[in-house]
Amino acid sequence: MLTVEDTRPFVQYVADGSQTDFTFPFAITDAADLVVTFDDGAPPTSHTVSGVGQSDGGTVTFDSAPAADTRITIHRAVTIARTTDFVAGGAFRASAINAELDRLTMMLQDLGVRADTAVRRAPFDVDGPDLVLPDTAARASSVLAFDANGAVTALPDLKQRAETAIAKADEAEQSATDAANSADAAATSASNAQSSADSASTSASNADTDAANAADSASAADTSATNAAQSATDAADSASTAHAWAEEAEDVEVASGEFSAHHWAKKAAAELPSERTRADLAIQRTRWGLAVPSVAAVPAFALDFPNELGLDHLSVTRASEGTYRAPDGAIRTAGADTLRLDHDPATGAPLGALVEPERTNLLHDSFNPADQTRTLAAGTYTVSLVGSGSVDLSGGATGTVSEGAPLTFTLDAQADVTFAVSGAVTAFQCEAGTLPTSLIATPSGGTATRAADDVHVTNLGWLNGDGGSVVVQAHLPRVSTSDAQRLLTLENDEPDRHNLFWNGANTRALLFAKAGGTSQSIVSGLIDGWADGETHTLGFTFGTGDRRLFADGSKEAADTIAAPATPTLMRLGSFHAGGYWTGQITRIAVYNRVLSDAQMTALTG
Repeated sequence: MLTVEDTRPFVQYVADGSQTDFTFPFAITDAADLVVTFDDGAPPTSHTVSGVGQSDGGTVTFDSAPAADTRITIHRAVTIARTTDFVAGGAFRASAINAELDRLTMMLQDLGVRADTAVRRAPFDVDGPDLVLPDTAARASSVLAFDANGAVTALPDLKQRAETAIAKADEAEQSATDAANSADAAATSASNAQSSADSASTSASNADTDAANAADSASAADTSATNAAQSATDAADSASTAHAWAEEAEDVEVASGEFSAHHWAKKAAAELPSERTRADLAIQRTRWGLAVPSVAAVPAFALDFPNELGLDHLSVTRASEGTYRAPDGAIRTAGADTLRLDHDPATGAPLGALVEPERTNLLHDSFNPADQTRTLAAGTYTVSLVGSGSVDLSGGATGTVSEGAPLTFTLDAQADVTFAVSGAVTAFQCEAGTLPTSLIATPSGGTATRAADDVHVTNLGWLNGDGGSVVVQAHLPRVSTSDAQRLLTLENDEPDRHNLFWNGANTRALLFAKAGGTSQSIVSGLIDGWADGETHTLGFTFGTGDRRLFADGSKEAADTIAAPATPTLMRLGSFHAGGYWTGQITRIAVYNRVLSDAQMTALTG
């Protein structure tokens, strides 16, 4: 007797070019209920099906082996219809009942395959609006998206908008070409007028011999001058029209219902950041879900600097240029107020957003290194370089510097220090502080200063102030043994904040919280666990007073504190009093719920 097992009625294979028999593990009652297709849905030219009526399925046999790499799909599609009627008062046979129930079970399994592969809302998702498509007219020539409430909506097709703008620009270019042609015609008419005037003057000088011809030439000159003036007017009108189609202000019609290329460019530019932000978040939610499938929750906010996702959320202020490493290892320069996305100079691997304090390079003409002596005040300094050569220090400080091996020294009083260059040194730097930072180009006769990176997120309207969880991945090329390197701060003005940082003085990661200006607490982790050039993933929960700190898949510490006020600002790589990270921030994810220990260890592991 046929038994319909709990087996998914769908299977796929990739052909190897020689195999002809392909099994299917589910029951069928009719060979016509089995659908076999290649690649894009095309049916095979000839095949046979065995195993009809068998509980454990059967075999599809092709007359000739499908070509190598062909995708073969085998699934069941039972026609939804009654095939058995039971007559009132008639025999009630178990075999007929079983056959009908088997058929109904197969229909449900077939529909289950379609439901599993359909776009749908997760059963644990917040109960929200129905995911019903907008009507045909509303979604025509649009892209499908979701609004702030999670409801389905239709948005303008930016590609179509861009094509419209390009078309208008092309029209403007053609108008400009027409204007130029009219101007050329005007110039030609003017030249003709001048020639006619010259002829008139000559005829006038010979009036005693040909007065009639002189009068005719003067008349012709007047006519040509009039034509030239009209051509010039036409050229000016064409040029004005071309300018209007190209540059008329936003929302100002050039013709009835028609707008300039500038108008459409502004509209597309205004819509692009919000559309890109939503798309970036969707991509990152998918990435986190695939990376940590055991955590069903999705981030409400995320930044992925190596893949340049979510950057429209950021406000970046730096009152000077700054250098960074490109994927090919070359030193590149970013303009003021521009985020620096840094790379490993040796491997080209992306490291993330570079955040550094203000520093001054005290060496002159730093990208053309030459021997020099600098008078330095008392204090601590760090010397670094790029290139295969070295720099030897003498005088107030001694030692040798090479790429990847910076030198830090302390002067108790003002002193002269000599820097002697040996070999191929591309650039060198001497700066106050215990850590080397990105190279600063200096002029031949003096020093130069790179301003600090102020990177923050000011719009936290998406944040749940009642509690949440944060995961941060970051890189430190050099780990301080004395300074506090601030990684991420959630704050509501200075008295209320959550601050995650590395404390070089006691070599550990710390999570500091302060509420109301008086209630404060610190938990620590990753003790002695961060070395130069390492990347680590930290996480913490906040908002409930019960705080927990995680590092690299381990719960490090926990405590209880009065919850600080709801944050209104997120700082990346610093806090209100500076304390810059002096390294790279790779990824950030913020969840609008307090995740469990198991979820946080999975996300940081």
